Amino acid sequence: MDGSSASSNPSSRKGRANLPLITCTDCKSRLVRALKATTEANYVRYFYICSSRKGHSVAPLQHNLQFAVAFGVRWPYHGASALLPSWRPTKLERHEYSLTSIAIAATVDRRWILQHRSGDFPPDTTNQIAAGLMNDGGKNHKCFNLLCPGFIQTNNKIALGTSFISGGSSITYDGVPYVTMSIHRVSGQKPWWVSVNDTVISYYPHTLFPTFFPESFVNQVGGIVHNSRPGGVHTDTVMGNGRMPSSGNSAVVKAYTAIATDGTDKRDMHSLLGVTAPRCYNAVVLGENQDVSGNDIAYGGPGGSHCDQ
Repeated sequence: MDGSSASSNPSSRKGRANLPLITCTDCKSRLVRALKATTEANYVRYFYICSSRKGHSVAPLQHNLQFAVAFGVRWPYHGASALLPSWRPTKLERHEYSLTSIAIAATVDRRWILQHRSGDFPPDTTNQIAAGLMNDGGKNHKCFNLLCPGFIQTNNKIALGTSFISGGSSITYDGVPYVTMSIHRVSGQKPWWVSVNDTVISYYPHTLFPTFFPESFVNQVGGIVHNSRPGGVHTDTVMGNGRMPSSGNSAVVKAYTAIATDGTDKRDMHSLLGVTAPRCYNAVVLGENQDVSGNDIAYGGPGGSHCDQ
Protein backbone atom coordinates (compact mmCIF):
# COMPACT_ATOMS: atom_id res chain seq x y z
CA MET A 1 0.00 0.00 0.00
CA ASP A 2 1.50 3.30 -0.99
CA GLY A 3 1.42 6.46 1.08
CA SER A 4 -1.32 8.20 -0.85
CA SER A 5 -3.80 5.36 -0.87
CA ALA A 6 -3.12 4.40 2.74
CA SER A 7 -3.47 7.91 4.10
CA SER A 8 -6.72 8.63 2.31
CA ASN A 9 -8.82 6.97 5.04
CA PRO A 10 -6.85 6.81 8.27
CA SER A 11 -9.93 7.33 10.50
CA SER A 12 -8.17 9.35 13.19
CA ARG A 13 -9.49 8.89 16.71
CA LYS A 14 -11.63 11.83 17.90
CA GLY A 15 -12.90 10.45 21.20
CA ARG A 16 -11.50 13.32 23.30
CA ALA A 17 -12.58 16.21 21.04
CA ASN A 18 -15.11 17.52 23.57
CA LEU A 19 -12.36 18.36 26.07
CA PRO A 20 -10.86 21.87 26.23
CA LEU A 21 -7.77 22.41 24.09
CA ILE A 22 -4.91 23.92 26.07
CA THR A 23 -1.48 24.55 24.58
CA CYS A 24 1.71 24.79 26.58
CA THR A 25 5.43 25.37 26.19
CA ASP A 26 6.70 22.30 28.04
CA CYS A 27 8.76 19.93 25.95
CA LYS A 28 7.07 16.70 24.98
CA SER A 29 8.48 13.61 23.36
CA ARG A 30 7.04 10.58 21.66
CA LEU A 31 8.57 7.24 21.03
CA VAL A 32 6.73 4.98 18.63
CA ARG A 33 8.09 1.50 18.79
CA ALA A 34 7.13 -1.81 17.20
CA LEU A 35 8.61 -4.86 18.83
CA LYS A 36 8.39 -8.54 18.04
CA ALA A 37 9.80 -10.75 20.77
CA THR A 38 9.99 -14.53 20.59
CA THR A 39 8.42 -16.61 23.36
CA GLU A 40 9.13 -20.27 22.57
CA ALA A 41 7.21 -20.96 19.35
CA ASN A 42 4.90 -17.98 19.65
CA TYR A 43 5.49 -14.52 18.27
CA VAL A 44 4.55 -11.51 20.35
CA ARG A 45 4.52 -8.16 18.60
CA TYR A 46 4.24 -4.73 20.15
CA PHE A 47 3.48 -1.28 18.85
CA TYR A 48 4.37 1.43 21.36
CA ILE A 49 3.56 5.10 21.63
CA CYS A 50 5.26 6.78 24.56
CA SER A 51 5.70 10.09 26.28
CA SER A 52 9.37 9.91 27.22
CA ARG A 53 12.27 11.71 28.83
CA LYS A 54 15.80 10.72 27.91
CA GLY A 55 19.05 11.48 29.71
CA HIS A 56 21.50 12.40 26.94
CA SER A 57 22.04 9.79 24.22
CA VAL A 58 20.63 6.36 24.93
CA ALA A 59 20.09 3.01 23.24
CA PRO A 60 16.32 2.74 23.85
CA LEU A 61 15.75 -0.84 22.76
CA GLN A 62 17.89 -2.63 25.29
CA HIS A 63 16.51 -5.23 27.66
CA ASN A 64 17.36 -3.73 31.09
CA LEU A 65 13.82 -2.50 31.51
CA GLN A 66 11.58 -2.07 34.54
CA PHE A 67 7.83 -2.21 33.93
CA ALA A 68 4.87 -0.98 35.96
CA VAL A 69 1.99 -1.52 33.56
CA ALA A 70 -1.59 -2.75 33.36
CA PHE A 71 -2.94 -5.11 30.70
CA GLY A 72 -6.34 -5.35 29.06
CA VAL A 73 -6.84 -8.87 27.73
CA ARG A 74 -10.50 -8.92 26.67
CA TRP A 75 -9.51 -9.34 23.03
CA PRO A 76 -9.91 -9.01 20.14
CA TYR A 77 -9.05 -5.33 19.81
CA HIS A 78 -8.40 -3.00 16.91
CA GLY A 79 -6.25 -0.77 19.07
CA ALA A 80 -6.28 1.50 22.09
CA SER A 81 -6.28 5.17 23.04
CA ALA A 82 -5.47 7.06 26.24
CA LEU A 83 -4.40 10.38 27.71
CA LEU A 84 -0.73 10.14 28.66
CA PRO A 85 0.78 12.59 31.17
CA SER A 86 4.03 14.37 30.41
CA TRP A 87 6.13 14.75 33.54
CA ARG A 88 9.59 16.22 34.01
CA PRO A 89 11.42 13.53 36.00
CA THR A 90 13.03 14.86 39.16
CA LYS A 91 15.86 12.38 38.64
CA LEU A 92 17.08 10.95 35.34
CA GLU A 93 20.41 9.14 35.05
CA ARG A 94 22.64 9.59 32.03
CA HIS A 95 21.96 7.17 29.20
CA GLU A 96 18.57 6.16 30.64
CA TYR A 97 14.97 7.04 29.92
CA SER A 98 11.59 7.10 31.60
CA LEU A 99 8.54 6.34 29.46
CA THR A 100 4.80 6.58 29.82
CA SER A 101 3.39 4.26 27.20
CA ILE A 102 0.36 2.86 25.50
CA ALA A 103 0.96 -0.35 23.58
CA ILE A 104 -0.81 -3.12 21.73
CA ALA A 105 0.39 -6.68 21.32
CA ALA A 106 -0.52 -9.64 19.17
CA THR A 107 0.51 -13.24 19.17
CA VAL A 108 0.25 -15.90 16.51
CA ASP A 109 -1.06 -18.39 19.07
CA ARG A 110 -4.11 -17.17 21.03
CA ARG A 111 -3.43 -19.80 23.69
CA TRP A 112 -0.52 -17.60 24.82
CA ILE A 113 -3.03 -15.05 26.09
CA LEU A 114 -5.09 -17.67 27.91
CA GLN A 115 -1.96 -18.94 29.66
CA HIS A 116 -0.69 -15.44 30.51
CA ARG A 117 -0.52 -14.37 34.14
CA SER A 118 0.23 -11.09 35.87
CA GLY A 119 3.99 -10.48 35.91
CA ASP A 120 4.80 -12.77 32.98
CA PHE A 121 5.87 -9.96 30.65
CA PRO A 122 9.68 -9.69 30.44
CA PRO A 123 11.43 -7.15 32.65
CA ASP A 124 13.40 -7.38 29.80
CA THR A 125 17.74 16.24 28.69
CA THR A 126 16.85 16.01 25.09
CA ASN A 127 13.15 15.44 24.38
CA GLN A 128 12.19 14.38 20.92
CA ILE A 129 9.69 12.54 18.80
CA ALA A 130 11.01 9.22 17.55
CA ALA A 131 9.60 6.20 15.76
CA GLY A 132 11.24 2.84 15.91
CA LEU A 133 10.93 -0.77 14.87
CA MET A 134 12.25 -4.07 16.19
CA ASN A 135 11.13 -7.07 14.20
CA ASP A 136 13.45 -9.75 15.57
CA GLY A 137 13.54 -9.02 19.29
CA GLY A 138 16.30 -6.48 18.67
CA LYS A 139 19.01 -9.04 17.97
CA ASN A 140 19.96 -7.79 14.53
CA HIS A 141 17.28 -5.44 13.26
CA LYS A 142 16.33 -2.24 15.02
CA CYS A 143 15.93 1.22 13.64
CA PHE A 144 14.41 4.61 14.31
CA ASN A 145 12.40 7.23 12.47
CA LEU A 146 12.43 7.16 8.68
CA LEU A 147 15.48 4.88 8.67
CA CYS A 148 13.01 2.07 9.34
CA PRO A 149 12.22 0.39 6.02
CA GLY A 150 8.50 0.49 5.36
CA PHE A 151 7.54 2.92 8.13
CA ILE A 152 5.36 5.63 6.59
CA GLN A 153 5.10 9.15 8.01
CA THR A 154 1.92 10.87 6.82
CA ASN A 155 2.11 14.22 8.63
CA ASN A 156 5.11 16.54 8.33
CA LYS A 157 3.89 18.90 11.07
CA ILE A 158 5.48 16.59 13.62
CA ALA A 159 9.15 16.14 12.81
CA LEU A 160 10.42 12.79 13.99
CA GLY A 161 13.64 12.98 15.97
CA THR A 162 13.20 16.62 16.99
CA SER A 163 11.85 18.34 20.09
CA PHE A 164 8.09 18.60 20.48
CA ILE A 165 7.89 21.92 22.29
CA SER A 166 4.84 24.14 21.84
CA GLY A 167 1.26 23.05 21.35
CA GLY A 168 2.12 19.51 22.32
CA SER A 169 -0.44 19.08 25.07
CA SER A 170 -4.10 18.60 24.22
CA ILE A 171 -5.42 19.16 27.77
CA THR A 172 -4.23 19.58 31.34
CA TYR A 173 -5.40 18.08 34.63
CA ASP A 174 -4.33 19.78 37.87
CA GLY A 175 -1.58 21.56 35.97
CA VAL A 176 -0.20 18.37 34.38
CA PRO A 177 -0.13 18.41 30.55
CA TYR A 178 -1.64 15.39 28.82
CA VAL A 179 -1.39 14.16 25.25
CA THR A 180 -4.03 12.05 23.50
CA MET A 181 -2.45 9.04 21.80
CA SER A 182 -3.80 6.04 19.96
CA ILE A 183 -2.78 3.05 17.88
CA HIS A 184 -5.57 1.62 15.77
CA ARG A 185 -6.47 -0.35 12.67
CA VAL A 186 -9.35 0.51 10.37
CA SER A 187 -11.63 -2.38 9.43
CA GLY A 188 -10.89 -3.44 5.87
CA GLN A 189 -7.36 -2.00 5.98
CA LYS A 190 -4.14 -3.72 7.01
CA PRO A 191 -1.93 -0.89 8.37
CA TRP A 192 -1.81 0.13 12.02
CA TRP A 193 -2.23 3.90 12.36
CA VAL A 194 -0.51 6.09 14.94
CA SER A 195 -2.26 9.27 16.13
CA VAL A 196 -1.15 12.10 18.43
CA ASN A 197 -3.76 14.60 19.63
CA ASP A 198 -6.32 13.14 17.19
CA THR A 199 -3.98 13.70 14.23
CA VAL A 200 -2.70 10.70 12.28
CA ILE A 201 1.07 10.99 12.01
CA SER A 202 2.17 7.63 10.60
CA TYR A 203 1.39 3.99 9.98
CA TYR A 204 3.08 0.60 9.96
CA PRO A 205 2.28 -1.54 6.90
CA HIS A 206 1.42 -5.18 7.49
CA THR A 207 4.42 -6.21 5.37
CA LEU A 208 6.80 -5.31 8.21
CA PHE A 209 5.95 -8.54 10.01
CA PRO A 210 6.23 -12.18 8.92
CA THR A 211 2.53 -12.83 9.57
CA PHE A 212 -0.57 -10.65 9.28
CA PHE A 213 -1.33 -8.57 12.39
CA PRO A 214 -5.16 -8.33 12.11
CA GLU A 215 -6.01 -7.57 15.75
CA SER A 216 -4.40 -7.04 19.12
CA PHE A 217 -4.87 -9.41 22.04
CA VAL A 218 -3.27 -7.24 24.73
CA ASN A 219 -3.59 -3.50 25.39
CA GLN A 220 -0.95 -2.15 27.76
CA VAL A 221 -0.55 1.21 29.53
CA GLY A 222 1.83 2.39 32.22
CA GLY A 223 5.48 3.23 32.78
CA ILE A 224 8.81 1.83 31.64
CA VAL A 225 12.28 2.80 32.88
CA HIS A 226 15.59 1.82 31.33
CA ASN A 227 17.70 0.61 34.27
CA SER A 228 21.40 0.68 33.34
CA ARG A 229 22.35 -0.21 36.94
CA PRO A 230 24.80 2.67 37.40
CA GLY A 231 27.55 1.68 39.81
CA GLY A 232 26.17 -1.85 39.84
CA VAL A 233 22.97 -0.94 41.69
CA HIS A 234 19.39 -0.21 40.63
CA THR A 235 18.91 3.19 39.06
CA ASP A 236 17.26 6.09 40.86
CA THR A 237 15.70 7.35 37.63
CA VAL A 238 12.09 8.03 38.55
CA MET A 239 9.00 6.74 36.76
CA GLY A 240 6.13 9.18 36.23
CA ASN A 241 6.31 11.88 38.89
CA GLY A 242 8.45 9.72 41.16
CA ARG A 243 5.63 8.78 43.53
CA MET A 244 4.18 5.34 44.19
CA PRO A 245 0.45 4.74 43.48
CA SER A 246 -0.01 4.02 47.19
CA SER A 247 0.78 7.68 47.93
CA GLY A 248 -2.48 8.78 46.33
CA ASN A 249 -0.82 11.39 44.13
CA SER A 250 1.24 9.42 41.63
CA ALA A 251 1.20 9.83 37.85
CA VAL A 252 -2.00 8.63 36.16
CA VAL A 253 -2.76 7.48 32.62
CA LYS A 254 -6.29 8.73 32.06
CA ALA A 255 -9.24 7.65 29.94
CA TYR A 256 -7.83 4.40 28.55
CA THR A 257 -10.29 3.09 25.97
CA ALA A 258 -10.04 -0.01 23.84
CA ILE A 259 -10.98 0.14 20.18
CA ALA A 260 -13.35 -2.63 19.09
CA THR A 261 -13.05 -4.52 15.82
CA ASP A 262 -15.85 -2.41 14.33
CA GLY A 263 -13.87 0.77 15.07
CA THR A 264 -15.99 2.00 17.98
CA ASP A 265 -14.77 2.77 21.48
CA LYS A 266 -15.01 -0.26 23.76
CA ARG A 267 -15.33 -0.08 27.54
CA ASP A 268 -12.48 -2.17 28.85
CA MET A 269 -10.97 -2.66 32.30
CA HIS A 270 -7.39 -3.78 32.72
CA SER A 271 -7.41 -7.13 34.48
CA LEU A 272 -3.69 -7.89 34.84
CA LEU A 273 -0.70 -6.01 36.22
CA GLY A 274 2.90 -6.38 35.06
CA VAL A 275 5.29 -5.05 37.72
CA THR A 276 8.92 -6.18 37.60
CA ALA A 277 10.21 -4.45 40.76
CA PRO A 278 7.27 -3.42 43.00
CA ARG A 279 9.47 -1.71 45.60
CA CYS A 280 10.93 0.48 42.84
CA TYR A 281 7.85 1.20 40.72
CA ASN A 282 4.26 0.00 40.85
CA ALA A 283 0.91 0.22 39.07
CA VAL A 284 -2.72 0.21 40.26
CA VAL A 285 -5.96 0.17 38.26
CA LEU A 286 -8.08 3.08 39.55
CA GLY A 287 -11.24 2.35 37.58
CA GLU A 288 -13.55 4.51 35.51
CA ASN A 289 -12.67 8.15 34.91
CA GLN A 290 -15.40 10.45 36.22
CA ASP A 291 -14.79 13.24 33.69
CA VAL A 292 -14.33 11.46 30.38
CA SER A 293 -15.10 7.98 29.09
CA GLY A 294 -12.41 5.44 29.91
CA ASN A 295 -10.42 4.00 32.79
CA ASP A 296 -7.49 5.38 34.78
CA ILE A 297 -4.27 3.65 35.82
CA ALA A 298 -1.91 5.02 38.49
CA TYR A 299 1.75 4.15 38.07
CA GLY A 300 5.26 5.25 38.99
CA GLY A 301 7.86 5.29 41.71
CA PRO A 302 11.21 6.70 42.79
CA GLY A 303 13.49 3.78 41.99
CA GLY A 304 16.53 3.68 44.25
CA SER A 305 19.82 1.86 44.73
CA HIS A 306 18.40 -0.98 46.85
CA CYS A 307 14.72 -1.03 45.92
CA ASP A 308 15.05 -4.30 44.00
CA GLN A 309 16.60 -6.23 46.87
